[in-house]
Amino acid sequence: MSIKGAFFVCMAQIIVKHSYPKTWIDHDAQVERLVQRGLEVADKESAKRILAYANYYRFTGYCLPFQHVDSATNERVFNCGTSFADVWALYQKDRELRDCISSALETVEISFRSSLAYFFAKSNGAFGHLNPANFISKFTARGINANGCPTRSRYEEWHSGMTIS
Repeated sequence: MSIKGAFFVCMAQIIVKHSYPKTWIDHDAQVERLVQRGLEVADKESAKRILAYANYYRFTGYCLPFQHVDSATNERVFNCGTSFADVWALYQKDRELRDCISSALETVEISFRSSLAYFFAKSNGAFGHLNPANFISKFTARGINANGCPTRSRYEEWHSGMTIS
């Protein structure tokens, strides 16, 4: 058995031996739990739809800036006056920021790949990628598996995934 296989078997045994203390609760109970912790929820039906869309645990991550630990119960509770709409607004702003960053990164990635392909082809020709000599040896070197047999290089793995029309 490989090290990876042994790790997964070990992890599976740990998961089976330990029970998860939290039980499943429906959207109604999720909203009620938030209310019990001090979140103001003006429209419970809307809150349930949002939790069904966003996931309770993902949503509660956005609740953290609006909470503090109650010294008497040692549990997280909402700061006075915090509404579901406040947390949802933060969630939406974060989504807008991620979309903006993702869009900018796409532009940079495409430009980088285009420049890389241009300069690689300029130096090595239009089919330079077919010649392993154009790559560093770490990428083209074959390895040896546990049985002492040669393995494919990363270049060979990459090259085998190409389709030429």
